[in-house]
This record gives sequence, C-alpha cells and structure tokens, in this order.
Amino acid sequence: MSNIIKNEIDNIISFLNIKNIKVNDEQAFEYLILQYFYFEEKTLDKIYMDIRNLITNGSNDGGIDFIFYDEEDDILHLGQCKYSKTISVQTLIDEYSKIDRTVEDFKNHNTGSYNSEISKLLQENLDRLPDNGQIIYSFYAPVEIDHQRFKRKIKNDSINFGFEMISINDVEEIESKIQQINTNITTVSNFKIQIDKPKNCLEYESSESEGILVNISSTSVTKMYNQFKDNGLFDLNIRKYIRNKLVDEGINETLNSDRENFWFMNNGLIIACEDFSVDGDKVHIENFSIVNGGQTTNLIGKYKGTNTKEFFIPCKIVRSKKEHDTSKFFTKIAETTNSQKPIKVSDLKSNTPEMLELNNLLKNYKIDFQIKRGDSKNNKEFIKLKNEEFGQLILSFVQQRPGTARSNKKAIFENNKIYTSIYKQKYSKYKYKQEFIVDLIKFNDRFKRIFDELKKEHSNSSEADILKNGYYILLAIFGFLYRLQNKDIHDISNIQNDKSILTETEFEYGAFISSYKEDDIDILIKELIIELIFIITDKYDTLFESKQVTSVSNFFKADKKYQDDIINHIVRKMQSKKTRDNILEYSKFLIRNAKVNV
Repeated sequence: MSNIIKNEIDNIISFLNIKNIKVNDEQAFEYLILQYFYFEEKTLDKIYMDIRNLITNGSNDGGIDFIFYDEEDDILHLGQCKYSKTISVQTLIDEYSKIDRTVEDFKNHNTGSYNSEISKLLQENLDRLPDNGQIIYSFYAPVEIDHQRFKRKIKNDSINFGFEMISINDVEEIESKIQQINTNITTVSNFKIQIDKPKNCLEYESSESEGILVNISSTSVTKMYNQFKDNGLFDLNIRKYIRNKLVDEGINETLNSDRENFWFMNNGLIIACEDFSVDGDKVHIENFSIVNGGQTTNLIGKYKGTNTKEFFIPCKIVRSKKEHDTSKFFTKIAETTNSQKPIKVSDLKSNTPEMLELNNLLKNYKIDFQIKRGDSKNNKEFIKLKNEEFGQLILSFVQQRPGTARSNKKAIFENNKIYTSIYKQKYSKYKYKQEFIVDLIKFNDRFKRIFDELKKEHSNSSEADILKNGYYILLAIFGFLYRLQNKDIHDISNIQNDKSILTETEFEYGAFISSYKEDDIDILIKELIIELIFIITDKYDTLFESKQVTSVSNFFKADKKYQDDIINHIVRKMQSKKTRDNILEYSKFLIRNAKVNV
C-alpha cells in the first residue's frame, strides 16, 4: 500500500472521528478521492458534509460508491473505489459493466433492487442531466493497473460502453493528485534539451523579459518527464494534467501513426525558467517548470505504444530579466498561459455589441457583469453576475421558463431566438428597462444569500430536496407574483386553462425593490420562500406517490411541469384566503414604480 495514500486515509479517519463520524479504511478512501479529485481541497474541514452526502456505497448500490455532478460542463461522474491490494483487468470490466447495467436499469425505471440512497441520488442526477450531457464511469484503486491490457480486453469483448465513458485512476494518478494539491511549488534545477537544428530558434525580448521559440525533441520531453515528473516539472502549471478523453485519444493517435505532423497539430509547451542558453542543437535551462503543455508532456512521457520515431514539438522558453523578480514572473506566466480554457458558445458572444452595452451599463450601478470567463473586477462593492446567470434570471423571472434555465442553459447562447429575447432588448435606451434589470439583479443577490441560508437550515428536512433543486423554480414563481402584484394578470384563475398568459403576454418592466421604502425585504423574501416550499413539496409528494415524477430534479426539469403543475397548484392554494393573504403580504416588495418611457 502506498505510504502517501495510507497517511491520507489515517488523517481522514482521525478528522472524521473528531466529527463523530466513524469510517473504516475503505470508506476513508472514498472521502480521499472526492476530496482531491472533485473538490480539490487540501483539507476536509469545509467539505466533509458535502462529501458525505455524495457517497452511496452500501448493499445494493449498483456498483456506484459516489455520485458527483459537474454543473459547469454537465457531466455526471459515477465513481467506484476499490481499496484492494490487487485489481485484475476482468474485475475492472466487471465493475464498469455493473455500473452501466445500473444506469440502464434507472433509465428503464427498473429500480426496485437498489437501496434507497442510490435510488434517490442517481435518479435525481440522471433527471437533471440534459440531452447533451455526459456520463463518466470513474474507477479508483491504490494499486498499479495495466491500462494497455484493459484497453485490449475492452476492444476484444462485447462491451456496451465506450472509452469516452470511462476513467481509470490507479496508484500513480492518485499519488500525483494528492501531491499536486498539497506540494509547495518547486522547480527543476537544470536540464539540457535537444532541438531540431543548431541555433534554430526565434528570439524575442522586451525591457523586462526575454524568450526563444524552438522545436524540442520528443526524446528530451520523455527524459524530462521520467526524471522530474514528481520533482517540480509541473509545479508551475496551474491545471497540471487534467484528463480529457477526446484530447488524449487524439494525441495518442498522432503518437501512434502521424508523428511527423505532430508539430502542426499541437500547441506545444511553454517553459518558464530563471535562465537559458543556446549551445548548438542544445538549450541549457535552469530552475524551470513547464507552465503550459502538461497534457502533451504527460502523454508523450507515458506513451507505451510501439512507434519510437523521434519528432519535434514547438516550445517557448521564457525568463525574466529582473534578477529578483523570478517568483513573480513565474506566477504571472503560469496564470496567463493557463487561462485559455476550451471555447464555449458564451465565449463567442463576449464581445458582441449587446454584451459590451450591458457590461458598460451595469457598471454604473456597481454590478460586475462578467462577459468573459475569469474577467472579474474583484471589487467587493460590486455585485458579481455572469452573463449566463443573467440569462437564467431572465428566463426564470421574466419568461417563466425555469426548466430551460436550469436544465438547458446552453440554449441561452445556442438558440438565437432565446438569446435575442434576453440580451437584445435595448436596455440602455429605455430607463424603465434599466431600472428593472438593476432591481432584478439586486433582488437576485439577496435571494441567493437567503436561499443558501435556508438550504443549510433545512439540510435534513423533507424540504431539503426542493431547496437543493428549486432555485430557478422559485425565481419563476417570484416573477409570477410580480405580475400578480402589478395586476399584469387580472384573473389568475384563467391561467389554469390558458398558459399563454404566463409565457406570451408582454412583460411590463419597471423598478420594484428600489421603490420599496421599508427595511424588511430580506424577511419578506425568506417568509415567501418558506411558504412556497411547503406548497411545492405538497404537490411533489402527490405526484411522486402516483408515480408521475421520479425525483425532485425530474419535477423541476421541464417548463411544462412548472406551468401545468406548480403554478396551477399555487393558484388553487391561493383560493384559501389565509394563503392568498400571506403570499400577497410577503411579495408586496415586488410592486413596481410607475413606468417612465424614456
């Protein structure tokens, strides 16, 4: 057993024991994997309860030890942890097949043989996964695993799942991840790299920095990897090696069969160092680390195929001219060269006139409207809001489409009609529209804070699942009450027969919370959320018992469910004078100011 992993497990057991949570080595290993691979935290202090809620290991768990949903990329991770001394290739295949059968059972609603924990958590996360979402089966074991043999076995056997769905992490990956999170930054002291031709380098310098662009030999990359992979070679690479199946397969395919064109197909490496010197077909580098190109370096270094032909990779080598500025320079280079994440559709919209207009407009109201990922002003006085969050806010509150806001947020940028209806509304031209979106953003800032507080307060109650999944549903109901308070809807009973009243009636903009003069807005928001949670829970329980929904996530996934079931139920509940009076009292801050058409 790896000493690194065993020490971590002992520390986890001791920590959880203080928290009155008793676990054995196998269970502690599950905490370890979630801590380092998914939460990427050095300590458990702030995350141990979150981790505990993700673990499903037990009898009749369908081979799934934990479930983690990546909201950023809509990826559902189903994990299996095997705390064993040996793992055979057949065991691996059996474990993956078991998880795959479990997923198919849940998709076909054959769930009677599974325990309640896995039934609830897996169904909920499968229901929230959009059509273009991805499921990954991840396996973790603190032993060496023969990856190549496993790959051959998969190809030869009749397996229902593909390589893109699986991730294998053995002792090497686990140790590396632990060290990556915990280790202080170090650099490699010195190394000589081989380049393609003597003195074949492009030089560039500024008053503060200098660098060269060379073609580094694949042999040098392999030697560097073998000698220094755990001793500073990647310590300045912020993202180190983040496994990406599609990219990995592409690089490996080129390594196998198209090495002479590798230079054209790869972005290459960036090495930051204290000093470098060119000597013929060698470059001597001192105190260095690879700050960009960790994935390329790892795959070349780990390559186990039969093609040994040497090839060359573009490589930029840079250093600071200032003698005492090395640490600061390394940090700056590492941050800037690792900020280039995969392009999303939202990135392509970041410089459009409507985005720039909103960014400039909202800046005047101390709102940091982030149109580019990572482009935050870090001003504590400003409310921070991403452009996609603004889209989800408008979809829910204004357009009454919380299912789309929650489960298909990519449509905000990919569907031109939706995009136009959100961002191309001439907010700068009309003051009443400006006042509305500013108030909506400020309301959302309050709402989110209160919502998060309530989630903590109700973490073990029957309402917990509604709170966990119901953010956009509740925002939409607040939007419905905005219309009701302002008499944009004259007779709410008509909604039960005509849903177009909600979705097709022209929305009336105007300031609301900025016009409210009392200081009890937070209290009203909290009371209204609590009132609505009880109403929604009541409806959900009825539908769940009659097998019309499979989970809370499924209940909240579609706009139609919201419009047909939730709003109708609220309308019926408001026929009670007490309920109606409570809801109208708690939502009085939604009454807008008189519209000014300028």
